[in-house]
Amino acid sequence: METIYFFYGLAFLLLGIIIFAMPARSDFFGLSRHLRLVGLFGITHGLNEWIDLFIYRGRPFDVEFLKAAGNFILPLSYLFLAFFGARVISAGNKKMRWLNLIWICGLMICAWVYFSGRGFPVTQISARYFLCIPGIVLTVLALRISALRTGKSQSAGLSRFGLSVASYVFIIYAFLSGLVVPKADFLLAPVINYQSFSALFGFPVQALRMLCALLLAVAFFLATGLFYYEGDKIKLKGGIRRKIISLLYIITAIMMAISFIFGYSWESRFLRRTIGAHHQKIAAVTAGHFSSMIDEKAKVISAYNSDMLWRNAAKEANLRYESLSREEIKAMLLDNDSRWIGEKNGDGTDLIRQITDSQVSREMQSIVNEDETISEIILTDKYGGLVAASGEASDFYQADEPWWQEVFNDPAGGLVINDIRFDESANSWVMPFSIALKDTDGEFSGVSKASVNLTNFMRHFASFDMTKDQEMALIDSEGDILFAPTIIPYSLKYAGKRDLEELFNNNRGYSELLSNLSGKNMLAAFAQASHPLLSGRGLNWKIIISEDISRAFISINAFLGRYISIVFILLALLTLLGLKIGKIIARPVEELADAARRIERGDFNYRLNIATGDEIEELADLFNEMSANIELQHKKILAQKNFIENIVNSLTYAFYVINLDYSIAFVNNAARKAGLSEGGRCYEMTHHVEEPCSGLHLCPLKEVLHTKKAIAVEHEHYDASGKKTVVLVNGAPILNEKGEVIQMIESSIDITERKLAEEKLRVALEEWDRTFNAITDWVFIQDADFTITKANKAFLEAMNARPDEVIGRKCYEITHKLHHHWVNCPFEETRKDKKFHIQEVDDPNIGVPLLISTSPIFDDGGNFLGSVHIATDISKQKEAEEKIREALRIKSEFISTVSHELRTPLTSIKEGISIVFDEAAGTINAEQRDFLDMAKRNVDRLARLINDVLDFQKIDSGKMRFDMRENDLNESIKEAKETMEPLVKEKGLDFVLDLDDAMPRIRFDKDRIAQVLANIISNAIKFTEQGRITLTSKKEENFVHVRIIDTGPGISEKYMPRLFARFEQLHYGKDRKTGGTGLGLAISKEIIERHRGKIWAESEMGKGTAFNFILPIIERRL
Repeated sequence: METIYFFYGLAFLLLGIIIFAMPARSDFFGLSRHLRLVGLFGITHGLNEWIDLFIYRGRPFDVEFLKAAGNFILPLSYLFLAFFGARVISAGNKKMRWLNLIWICGLMICAWVYFSGRGFPVTQISARYFLCIPGIVLTVLALRISALRTGKSQSAGLSRFGLSVASYVFIIYAFLSGLVVPKADFLLAPVINYQSFSALFGFPVQALRMLCALLLAVAFFLATGLFYYEGDKIKLKGGIRRKIISLLYIITAIMMAISFIFGYSWESRFLRRTIGAHHQKIAAVTAGHFSSMIDEKAKVISAYNSDMLWRNAAKEANLRYESLSREEIKAMLLDNDSRWIGEKNGDGTDLIRQITDSQVSREMQSIVNEDETISEIILTDKYGGLVAASGEASDFYQADEPWWQEVFNDPAGGLVINDIRFDESANSWVMPFSIALKDTDGEFSGVSKASVNLTNFMRHFASFDMTKDQEMALIDSEGDILFAPTIIPYSLKYAGKRDLEELFNNNRGYSELLSNLSGKNMLAAFAQASHPLLSGRGLNWKIIISEDISRAFISINAFLGRYISIVFILLALLTLLGLKIGKIIARPVEELADAARRIERGDFNYRLNIATGDEIEELADLFNEMSANIELQHKKILAQKNFIENIVNSLTYAFYVINLDYSIAFVNNAARKAGLSEGGRCYEMTHHVEEPCSGLHLCPLKEVLHTKKAIAVEHEHYDASGKKTVVLVNGAPILNEKGEVIQMIESSIDITERKLAEEKLRVALEEWDRTFNAITDWVFIQDADFTITKANKAFLEAMNARPDEVIGRKCYEITHKLHHHWVNCPFEETRKDKKFHIQEVDDPNIGVPLLISTSPIFDDGGNFLGSVHIATDISKQKEAEEKIREALRIKSEFISTVSHELRTPLTSIKEGISIVFDEAAGTINAEQRDFLDMAKRNVDRLARLINDVLDFQKIDSGKMRFDMRENDLNESIKEAKETMEPLVKEKGLDFVLDLDDAMPRIRFDKDRIAQVLANIISNAIKFTEQGRITLTSKKEENFVHVRIIDTGPGISEKYMPRLFARFEQLHYGKDRKTGGTGLGLAISKEIIERHRGKIWAESEMGKGTAFNFILPIIERRL
């Protein structure tokens, strides 16, 4: 710590020395005339830190005198800082001169604290709160205002950088020096202090303060000490002389630092090793003694428990439980526990007296009175009930206590030491020693516990010969203090977690740590308090011996004092030496500089005449050669410049160069056409505003200056005609050799059309998203690995989940609560064949039956990406289907019954009509024949209707049987023609056959196919008024094709989808001809499909209709 104080003070002294050593020429920011106030701050603050160093050491000066000096110097140092800030701010604004008196307020507070007798630390803290923080605030404001007053073009970039660094460092220093203070009971000091900072970051705050001082010295040197104005040019202050002095300072500083580090570190390591090893030996001896004391105490307590009187007492107590069940025993124990507690509260029972007045209890009381290390002894029976006690125990029932259960569950039945705890009965912190009692048969009969008073037990250690700078403590594995003088166990951790881990885990056995006992940095060593009774119970206790590091390293302080003296002497010698060497070297260099200025003015014929006989003469000769080549290079550069300009002017988009003051330095032809020109401000020409871009329009120049990187932003510009366009602006910095931005290249490309397209796309995406979420079905999109990538609102509500709980999860985890896909998952089929699939799913985890479809998604290359998963709630549909099935069953039964009931009398009617019509029952006249013929036709029609209904009922119920045999299809067609030909001729139509002679024999039910042909031909006859009906057959690849073509009016397109529906009657043209059941085509469709074939119709209004059906040549299997 002394080293840090030393270098901390030295850093601030160097800050002051560097500022006072700067040439007095004016700087860019007008700070030089006030900067010596910052120098005074550095010197006085450095002296204050060295005062703190001597206070910390306690010698060789009087500490009280040093504290009084510190109470004066620390506020004074901050006053210099406040004076600096106030004077710089008020120098440019007379209205702010009142700031020069604001320091009085802070000084009055510090004076009040000092004279109120609050002591040295609080006085120092008040100075930091009420002078340091306001002073730094004024200083930072002064530096920022100075930077704003001076334009970027009026100062060197390195100087502005130095001023910015100084501002930021002062802000950090305001926290480190103004808020992080010594620990005291004053405002924020109890929370934000040196100790809390060290505990949080692992190093003292003074280390960072020292770094701030060094950074401030460099920053002010860059801001005000490097450059100055000479006319309108920026010059370097001090030149070579300063560089040589700085170089000597750096070399010497490195050498001194190396020598100090090696010397100091060697001696400090030697002391640490010696002291650490010594403390480790003491800790080991102490730990051994502690283990011996535990061993001795364990033997004594074991001897007490071998007393037969105690064992017999436990045995007799156990006899009262012999006739009781476990529930009765537990009830009795709890009842006694309540009585015990009641007596302690004043109730009138005598249970406590019965226990404590027994012979065993009196013997226990005698032991406690004689042995001050034992606070309490109790004896329980084998169920945990109290048998005897040295005093009024906290309760009667002990079996629910952890120490009792540990002994009860210990198979060895030996002595057990429990962790330290506070014993309410003994009103002290105790270390319980517990042991199981066994009768003569070796059976468990009870437990005895002796509570060892921790304070009395450790009294021997408290009396160790320790100085005020040394500490001894007993801690557990978590670092909690179990014993230390005046410390309550478990109330404090000995040190921070990191410090203790370093101590316990290194190979040395000692390390430095911050002790919470003293609040000091200590060199600590430890030894394990090893004893079988402790380690067997996982009690990892340690003895720690430590000593204040500052007192242990007193011998190093003498080395530090000598070193300080040497540093000051070397600084003075180096300054004189640097000035002399700098003068020798600077003269020829100045001649070189004068020659360079001539070349700058265009005097390429000037030659140097330097004869130093060294590298500078060689440099002069090279300079002369260079001047001869410069003119030639100048011409080449001009040619190259013209070439680049031609390339830039050929660009089709605006390209221009902007200066740091926003003026345009160069424009290409495209930029001129867009309304830009040299000399104008970029924001005036492009945005028609009077100030640089801000807010929504991010200024490219500001960003490039800030980041020194290229930038691309979108802006709205006005073109030459005043029309607003959207442009993509690209800006890139032009850097000088120092990496500073001196100009910016900018281009603007018109992207108005692209932005309109993007807006349309955005609107379309929003509309799609709204539509997607408006779908009432459960919809989500999943990738090829079952992962959900998007889900609509209905799905999220059905799953009662948020989007973040669904997106990225497997679909089967969300819907089915499984770790694998659903057994009949349609998406699994889609993954395999990349086709649409639909499947009904009734999963109890979902709760409703769903109709699920999965439609594949492909990229432009045809690669499978995933699918759209749509789930429709079909609960109502299922209910309706069930109702329909029931209705169909009833209908089927009704139709079957009615049809059979009708067929029987209808057969008799038909036969009777036939007998009369054939005149078997007698002669009939023409009028009677006409009536009978009408009746016969209607009976036949009714028979056909009944047959259709019965056939449909058979098909619908699956009872229709097919006689599948190999037949000649052409022969069946011819038979159908012969059967229907009388009806065709009756209407005056032509009946044409066009059959394929190469037709093979195929398997089909001849009667059923005849029924299909009769149904279709009868419809054709019914609706065809003129023309013909044509029957064709043709063999295709693996099937035969039959067509029935008529020349009727055709079927309207809107009726085609219902053509083969049940109970639908044909609509030809605009008319609907009634008659029939509407089942003929439905039955025909079922018959053809049962043959593994297909039937369909083709029609065009006014040209007729063609019914088609195909039958497989080789029977297909489903």
